[in-house]
Amino acid sequence: MTVKEIVNKFKNNPSYIKNGAATLSKLWECTSEEINEARLIVRLEKLKKDSNEIKQTSHEKQFKRLFFDIETSYNIIADFSCGWNKTIGPQQILKERAIICICYKWETEDTVQYLTWDSDQDDKKMLSEFIKIAESSDEIIGHNSDKFDIKWLRTRCIYHRLPCPSKFRSLDTLRKSRSSFNFNSNKLDYIGQFLGVGEKSDTGGLQLWIDTVSGDKDALSNMVDYCINDVVLLEDVYNVLSPYIHQNTNFSVLNGLSKWHCPKCTSNKVKLRKSSTTVMGVIKRHMRCTCCEVQYDISNKTYMNYLQRNLINNDNS
Repeated sequence: MTVKEIVNKFKNNPSYIKNGAATLSKLWECTSEEINEARLIVRLEKLKKDSNEIKQTSHEKQFKRLFFDIETSYNIIADFSCGWNKTIGPQQILKERAIICICYKWETEDTVQYLTWDSDQDDKKMLSEFIKIAESSDEIIGHNSDKFDIKWLRTRCIYHRLPCPSKFRSLDTLRKSRSSFNFNSNKLDYIGQFLGVGEKSDTGGLQLWIDTVSGDKDALSNMVDYCINDVVLLEDVYNVLSPYIHQNTNFSVLNGLSKWHCPKCTSNKVKLRKSSTTVMGVIKRHMRCTCCEVQYDISNKTYMNYLQRNLINNDNS
């Protein structure tokens, strides 16, 4: 039996590949070397097929990263005096705080969009619309969003009995700055200035919130402008931070690509930075994306797949 005939047998019945070469050589009256050669041909053809499928589908689904920020109003309180170290109970709340506006921007777009509460200062319709937008994203990004913005969204949703996911796929640049760096301050304004990408707008203090809650349309417009600038600054800060932080989402896997692709931009233009081993002797491969400069780690098995794919691509070229 020729190698070509053995290859056809493997293709017609893939379960044969799992059998040993010695067993198959007796069954098919051929040598073990011919069996192994045919087995290698079948595996290489499968790798080439998978590689072509990846090329065809890698750009079909564009991952959607959403930057956002919110501005909120304050509780209106009834109290008979003022001073330091006062205790104000929830029974003194005359009007609950709410969300004034939500500004958001898709990574692939140039425009920052916004939503505001209605003329009655009701945030229900705005929330209903934004939750659908956030759910359509692959990841939402904010500054202090895990502890502030997302909890605010969920609190106002439950108040209005609006459906809201129990958990968003999110990345909080405040948490990343605290865990990965030693900035003098982790406020967005400071980090933006430290990195040289911009700064927050000047609100003029509490008066902007007072005027907005009082129904001043110009104040509401200024509030939206302030929030829009925060979103622009947020994205600029994230873009500088991203090569230096661990991403929360592997977008290569999310889009059906191999783990060795860049987890942030899904590019296949990646290189090995260095290799290391753990105390238990497990090999780690430290990679770098040449497109977005993100650094990430993969297993040795994944790295072997990376080498095989590159070998196939080089053979094809």
